[in-house]
Amino acid sequence: MVELNDREADELLLRLQQTPSTRAAAETISVLANAGTSVTLTNLEKTAVFEVLQAWLERDGGETMGRGATSLRDALAIDVAQP
Repeated sequence: MVELNDREADELLLRLQQTPSTRAAAETISVLANAGTSVTLTNLEKTAVFEVLQAWLERDGGETMGRGATSLRDALAIDVAQP
């Protein structure tokens, strides 16, 4: 399980909400996180979140955040690579 700190979670949700293709993932994460339960994403949502995290961490300075964003990206990379 990967945990994001509040700052990372807020930033990730903001980035996911900005693009129509990632809004469904943002809604899933937001609802489940507010309920205090684990988040399970569809394969399509995993790919979308992975792509947002990848861009954030490589281009947009996400490396200044906690380790959670990097851990989530790495975990999703494994899931996305599996058939």
